Amino acid sequence: SGTDAYGKSYAGAPVGSGFKVIYATCCAFAALTPEGRIEVWGSLLEGGSNTLGTDAYGNSYTGAPSGTGFTVIQATFMAFAALHSDGSIQAWGANTDGGSMTPGYENGRAYTGAPSGTGFQAIYSNLEAFAALAQDGTIQSWGRSSSGGTGWPTNANYRAIYATERAFAALSHDGSIYAWGDSSYGGSGAITGSFNDVYSTKSAFAAVGSDGSITVWGNPSQGGSGEPVGSGYVISASWSCHNPPAPPWPPPPLSPP
Repeated sequence: SGTDAYGKSYAGAPVGSGFKVIYATCCAFAALTPEGRIEVWGSLLEGGSNTLGTDAYGNSYTGAPSGTGFTVIQATFMAFAALHSDGSIQAWGANTDGGSMTPGYENGRAYTGAPSGTGFQAIYSNLEAFAALAQDGTIQSWGRSSSGGTGWPTNANYRAIYATERAFAALSHDGSIYAWGDSSYGGSGAITGSFNDVYSTKSAFAAVGSDGSITVWGNPSQGGSGEPVGSGYVISASWSCHNPPAPPWPPPPLSPP
């Protein structure tokens, strides 16, 4: 641990063995043990701290959670979020980028806090915000407000969430799509049509309709316009923000805490 030449504080890697997977933000790591314990290191601001604090430039951050039972971790550029076996969520790292459990405003940036309660089954991320899918198909998002930390759909029945750098798109079981976040990155609201799947570039989405037609939206220079006409198409690849595949449906019962 220490402070670098630019005044940035950091923590050292854990000692010992038994870790099973490592996750990363831009400047910090988080390791998960088989029993679901989390160990972090790297830049304190970007998720490497076990305690809350403020860096030399006035940027606040939250510390990593203690305890066991965490099953998976997702990351934005500067924050982590972990899903617990009881369906609850804990976030840490830069408060403005999804690391806070409460809303706030800092250095000209509004942000929301991670949801409380249980029943969540998957976490998704973009560059500055997270979105969580609950077992009942509802969604809650948090992080940088302008990048999808607010504006998520309020109805249920969603089965998967997709991301560009600063927007999300949710696909429901009836084939409808709702997108939110920065409109220049595809956060455009409801998308007309019935769809089977969604793909993304850095700042545009493409959805394949039930008839194989393609609908696109977002940044025109990165795939948000010029889609082919007709039907019968298949899209074979997608840019990813480290997001998981769609959870199984119907969802399995939650593990006991």
